[in-house]
Amino acid sequence: MARKSRKSQCFHEKTDRETGRYTACGYVRLSDKDGEEGESNSIQWQKKMILDYVRQHEEITLWKFYVDDGKTGVNFQRRGFKQMMEDIRNRKADCIIVKDLSRFARNYLDAGIYLEKIFPLENIRFIAITDHFDSTEKGGWDAGYLIPLKNILNEKYSADISLKIQTGKRLKAQKGEYGGSLPAYGYQKNGSGLEIDPYAGKIVRLIVWLFLEKGWNISAICRYLEAQNIRPPAGYFYDRGFLHTEKAKNAVRWSKTSVKRILTSEVMTGNLVQHKITSETLRGKRQILRPQEEWIVSKRTHPPLISGEEHRKICEILAVGCPDEERIKRRKD
Repeated sequence: MARKSRKSQCFHEKTDRETGRYTACGYVRLSDKDGEEGESNSIQWQKKMILDYVRQHEEITLWKFYVDDGKTGVNFQRRGFKQMMEDIRNRKADCIIVKDLSRFARNYLDAGIYLEKIFPLENIRFIAITDHFDSTEKGGWDAGYLIPLKNILNEKYSADISLKIQTGKRLKAQKGEYGGSLPAYGYQKNGSGLEIDPYAGKIVRLIVWLFLEKGWNISAICRYLEAQNIRPPAGYFYDRGFLHTEKAKNAVRWSKTSVKRILTSEVMTGNLVQHKITSETLRGKRQILRPQEEWIVSKRTHPPLISGEEHRKICEILAVGCPDEERIKRRKD
């Protein structure tokens, strides 16, 4: 009698496929751009929809939810997705449920590999609720000829949204309006402009005083801020409800990069320099620094936190050129 592989035995025992039962992963995702589309794409709404679906299908048992909050759908470099696929490979589940295909992915080439090759080969049931797709229904994967088309539409939709956002930001910048999703640390948004944040503005002035008057280096400033239990920018924006990721929630350490950016950013002098960086998001996100002649500069658009003279001294001491160029270089390295 032929021996069954250990892998096959584990899969059989866990899923009990002979009884027609499935152990499911609920996958939910929300990107920053998706957040602008309304509550229907919220994490909680997606979870509710999946739970309701499982309650209506007795053959499915929900194993756990995997969440990627604030993650783009144009690639699969997402922690929750990777953990889900690791558990799938370890035979902890044999079914994936998503609200719709766009929650799974917006890149039609990469999504197609999973939906048309990997999942059928591994005998994984895939369900996209609002797209009315279930790989176990009549025809199964063979009837999924609409899947590639929907994935193409999802990717083109993502590209169209990105283009509209970039165009809107450029028009705002040309009018001297602030087009960022988050204000620079030390400021808060006031309509289409910036005003000094009463709390964070004081922290910026403290950093400047420690650097110029006390002569502290950036590492010493970081240690002092942490000793005073002052939250770094990501943590502060989380506390104010502007960021929602676990990383921001748990942020307590000040990085030298953050302090240096505060000290050298021209926005602290009351000027806006926008349209400096462009992002290519399809098939992997990367940032590109635009040529300086393409930057949009608006003078005296908001109250300064650092005077022009202080800014010149800081830049001379630190011998900095373009902080954004350094930031992009670090990411490439």
